[in-house]
Amino acid sequence: AGDALDAAINLLTDSNPDLIEIEMQVLGKLLERNRNQHRRAIYYRTLAKLYKMVPRVEVSSACEALRRYKKSGSSPIKALWATGVAVYKVLREIRKLTRLMLNLMANTFFMPFAVTVYSIMAHFFGYFNPIWSHLSSTYRRLPIVG
Repeated sequence: AGDALDAAINLLTDSNPDLIEIEMQVLGKLLERNRNQHRRAIYYRTLAKLYKMVPRVEVSSACEALRRYKKSGSSPIKALWATGVAVYKVLREIRKLTRLMLNLMANTFFMPFAVTVYSIMAHFFGYFNPIWSHLSSTYRRLPIVG
């Protein structure tokens, strides 16, 4: 269990939000430039929702809670739960948006927009999915304190 805890701490420490900063800037520009034409479409609203959700994910709080747990035994359950829920919601929106972009591409509508958003979603998924898997496996291994 100690190895899994160390792996989770290392992954959370290495998950730097600066890694997705460029994608967030591109997404912001896409939202700004395409607002008038696409604002009523479900994919645009989902993209805007995701754009607001991503900066709210605080991975560092879960990392600090795990460090405190390893050092002093204080329970990290609340911090892991809060971070896990935020990451899960982001992943859910990524999956939804990916399906919407695939539908746009299948119909050959707004191809540059759809391909750009699809590639950003792939990068977001590659960033958030390992965080989610480590958080959930670590959460399941922790003893329940009642």
